[in-house]
Amino acid sequence: MLLVEMTGVKGGAGRSTLSSLLSLSLAYDGFNVSLIDLDDLGWSSRLLEVNDKGLICIFSDRSSSGLWKEIRVNKGKIRVIKMLEPCGMIDDRLDLVFNDSKLRGRLTKILNEAVRGSQVIVVDSKLALNGRSNNLAELIYEAIPRNVSYKRIYVTDFNRLSIEATLEVMRLDQKAVDGVVINMIPPLPSFAEQARSLATRFKGIVTIFPFLEYLFNVSTLPMDNVPDQIRRLSKHLLEPTPSFLLVI
Repeated sequence: MLLVEMTGVKGGAGRSTLSSLLSLSLAYDGFNVSLIDLDDLGWSSRLLEVNDKGLICIFSDRSSSGLWKEIRVNKGKIRVIKMLEPCGMIDDRLDLVFNDSKLRGRLTKILNEAVRGSQVIVVDSKLALNGRSNNLAELIYEAIPRNVSYKRIYVTDFNRLSIEATLEVMRLDQKAVDGVVINMIPPLPSFAEQARSLATRFKGIVTIFPFLEYLFNVSTLPMDNVPDQIRRLSKHLLEPTPSFLLVI
C-alpha cells in the first residue's frame, strides 16, 4: 500500500485539484484509491461530485450511513472520504470525538475500514492545520495499516515568494519529501523556461504544471481528461523516488 500526502505552504495553489486529479489518474490505471480530504472546505471531494457532509459531522451526529462514497473510474475506483467540511460547530464536534476515548476508538476503526482494500491512499492535507485538525490528521495516520510506503509531495504556485517559502519549509521538514509540483505556469515560453530553472532548486520528482483554463474555477473535474503531467507523475510515484526527475 502506498500513501501520497499532497501538502503545501499556502492555500490557492491547487493542492486539492491536484489531489483529485492524481486520484483519478491512479484509478484510471486500475488501482483502488482512497482519497482522504482534510481540506476545510472539502474541495477535493467537491471536484469529484461528493457534496455530502464530512465524516466528522456524520459521525458526531451518531450516524453510520454515508461515511464515504465510491466512484468507479475505468478499471479502478476512488473511495472519497471527506473529513472536515463545515456543518456547524466543527471545532466542538472534533473536541467531542477527541475527549471521548470510546468515540476516538470508533473513529479509528471506521478510518481503518475506510482504507481497507486500497492500494493507494491520497491525502489532501494543508500544512498549516490548527490543533484540532492536526489531531485528526494524526489519528488518520494511526488508523492506516503499518505496511504502508509514505510519499510527500509539496504543491506551490509560480509566485517567487511561494517558491522560496516552499523551499524553506521543505528544508526544515522532518519527514522525507519526495517532490514538488510547481503549479499554474503561464502558457508562455519565457515562463516555461523560468519554471525549468526554478525546478533545479528542488529534489525528488519535480513536476511543472501549466495553467489550464478548463481547471480554473471548475466545479467538477472531467473524469476522462487527466493532464499528461499528472498521468506521468502518478506512474513515477509508484517507483522509488529519484534524486531528481523533471516531469513536464
